Amino acid sequence: MGWGNNYRNSGIRMLRDYAQALEKFETTTPIRGREIECRPLGHRGKPHFSIAKDADGGITCYDYSTTHKTITFHPDNTVTIIPMWVSLSTCNFIQEVLGISSTQHDHWIKIQVAGQWVRVRKEGIKIRRKDMGVMNGVGAYELVSEARDVVHHIKRKQANIVRLKYKEFRDYLSGVLKLMGNNSRINDEEYARRPKVDYSDRACMDALLAQAASDEPMDKYTLAMALIWNVSSWRVDERATLESFDRCILAHHKDEVFEEIEVARGVLTKDIYGWAFPR
Repeated sequence: MGWGNNYRNSGIRMLRDYAQALEKFETTTPIRGREIECRPLGHRGKPHFSIAKDADGGITCYDYSTTHKTITFHPDNTVTIIPMWVSLSTCNFIQEVLGISSTQHDHWIKIQVAGQWVRVRKEGIKIRRKDMGVMNGVGAYELVSEARDVVHHIKRKQANIVRLKYKEFRDYLSGVLKLMGNNSRINDEEYARRPKVDYSDRACMDALLAQAASDEPMDKYTLAMALIWNVSSWRVDERATLESFDRCILAHHKDEVFEEIEVARGVLTKDIYGWAFPR
């Protein structure tokens, strides 16, 4: 059984430091018949949790992937954590391998280090086990890389100013929605061809807002359909579609309408406008 969420029965046992991770690697027999060497981290029947030695001597623990390094123990006894997914499974994996608390919060992975909750960003985080390592996981590690945590507040006056720039298209979109009727069914083939609407992708928002400002009727229609399909796969939802377009406006002008507010380390605060920023 592993540390933390033992009900998974992954067979993963906590690794306290680099020496223990190296010993685990060296004493684990590779699974026979594999083209690429696979040394299971837990039960041999669950090879999707594996352990390998890197060219630089680091020992990496893989979670459902043989290419993405989720947890790496370095010879200097630091540990790098780079989650591949924000999921309960990833949290369980971190808890089992390192013996520290991990949770999902506001679409982020957060870990407890030195008694404080810290957000793990896309580029990862580096921690170091203290010599006095505490068995319950709280206080056993300390941060090596700085983990600055922020939320975003909206500047409402500026937001209303930029919204006015797109009033013409919003009125057009509202008219299309009323013509289609709330709860109208969406064509499956058209839905399958829907364009991407990713609020955090600046290039995507630039392209969509360029369509909103276009004089070409087809550009406006295509954007209207993209927004309708973005919020539902089977029916028209007028309110949600208009909210989606409002998000596009705010995301496109994020540098103007949002300000960053730094959050004290260890505080779990929801970033209600986090959808506009890459995670």
